[in-house]
Amino acid sequence: MPFVIIAAVIAIICVARYYHNKKERNKEITWQEVQKQTDTKRNTISIDTSENFSEGEDVPAREVHSRAEHKRKIANTPNRYVVIDLETTGLNPQYDFITEFGAVLVEGSEIVDTFEQLVKPKKRIPEEVEDLTGITNEMVSDAPSINIVLPKFLKFIGNDILVGHNIDFDSQFISAACQRFNLPYKNKVCDTLELSQQVFPKLENHKLSTLCRKLNVTNDSAHRALSDVLATQQIFEKLSEKATPKIHNHAKFTLKKNSYNVRYSAKTKAIRELQEMLLDITDDNILTDEEVMELKDWLDCNEEFCNIYPFDKLKRIIENALEDGILEQHELDEMLEVFNDICKPEFDKDVSSEELINLDGKVLVFTGECQLGDTSEITPIYEAMGATIRTSVSGKTDYLVVGAYGSPDWSYGNYGSEVLKARELQEAGKKVKIINETDFLPIIYSEATT
Repeated sequence: MPFVIIAAVIAIICVARYYHNKKERNKEITWQEVQKQTDTKRNTISIDTSENFSEGEDVPAREVHSRAEHKRKIANTPNRYVVIDLETTGLNPQYDFITEFGAVLVEGSEIVDTFEQLVKPKKRIPEEVEDLTGITNEMVSDAPSINIVLPKFLKFIGNDILVGHNIDFDSQFISAACQRFNLPYKNKVCDTLELSQQVFPKLENHKLSTLCRKLNVTNDSAHRALSDVLATQQIFEKLSEKATPKIHNHAKFTLKKNSYNVRYSAKTKAIRELQEMLLDITDDNILTDEEVMELKDWLDCNEEFCNIYPFDKLKRIIENALEDGILEQHELDEMLEVFNDICKPEFDKDVSSEELINLDGKVLVFTGECQLGDTSEITPIYEAMGATIRTSVSGKTDYLVVGAYGSPDWSYGNYGSEVLKARELQEAGKKVKIINETDFLPIIYSEATT
C-alpha cells in the first residue's frame, strides 16, 4: 500500500511538472527575454567573411566586438534590432534566388549601420520581376554571387531580432540559402504586417505602400531592398507606440533534396535549358552570328532530342542558313522570328490584370511546370485570392493556366491533353481561357512582398 501511495504522488508530481513545462514553452516570448539572449549571443558569434564558401561547406564562427548600448525611447520595442528586406527572382525559395539584400541596424531608435548589396542569381530575373523591382539582369551581371554575400549578411544581423514586412517571405529565402551553404540562421523575427493588423484591424489592406500613406512615411524607391527597409523601420517605430510587437521563431523552408532530378525528365530539362538560351538570345531582339553558332553547338551536344520539336526545327533552320557558309541578314531575321515563336508561345490576349486580381468564384486548372511550385504549393496561393483549383479542364473551368516554365506538350509544339480539351470547349462557345502563369506573377509577387 505505501508503494501505491508513493507511486501516486510521483505520478502527480510528473503530471504537474509536464503541464508547467508545457505552459512555459507556449508562453509568449517578450522583448526583454530575447534582448537578454541577443545581448549575450551577438558578442560571441558571427560569420567569418574573409573566405568564400561553396555549397555544402561548413563555416566557422568567431568572436566579434559588441555594439554600443543605448537607452530605449519606446518601451514596447527592444534596444537593438535589425530591419531586413530581400528582393528575389520569384516567390519560391526552392527554385528562385535572392537578388538584393537590404538591412539596417537600429539602436535606441537610431539607425547606426546599414547593409545593401545586389546579388547575381543562378537564373535570369523574369521580365515581370524586373518591371516590379527595377532590378535588371544587366544590373546584377557583375554583382557578387550568394556564397560571397550571404556570410557578410549573416555577420551583419548577428543574433539580433529581425524586423520586416511580411517577414516570413524573407525568412524562408534566408533559410533556404543558409541550407545550401550549411550556414546557421536562428534569429527571432517580428512582422510589421502582423503589428499593423493589431493596430489597424479595419484597414483595407496592410501592404507596405498602404501603411506608408497611412503613417505619412516616404518610400522613394519601393521594391528596392534598402528603401523598403528604411520605410519599414519608420513604420515599426510608429506602430510600436500603439501596440506591443510580437516576436516569433523565424519561418523555415526545407529544401527538397535532388528535387531538380526528380521533378523533370531529361527531355524537359533540355527544353528548359533551351528556353533559357532562346530567351537570352532574343532579349535584345538582335541575333548575331556568334549566338547562332553557340546554339548550333548546344544542339549538337543534345542530338538525342533533335528528332523532336522544337529541336528538329531549330537544327533544320540553322543548317539551311549555314549551307553556303554565310549568314545573311534576312536569314538572321527569319531565325530570330522562329526563336521568338518557340520561347514565347501565344495565349489568349483578352485577359486584363484587373480581371485576374478578382478570382472570387473562378475555377482554375494548372498544366506544365509552374514557377511557384507543384500543385500542393500553388493551391493555397490562389485559394487565398478566392479561386477554386481543379485537376482537369471541364465546362466549369474559367482559366487553364500554363506554367511559366512551360510544358513539353504546350509551349514547344503539340497540344497537351488539357490544352486540347480547353480548345475544344472554346470551339463549343465555353468561357475557358488559356493563359500563361506569368500573367498572374506580377499580381501575386506584389501581394507577397508589399
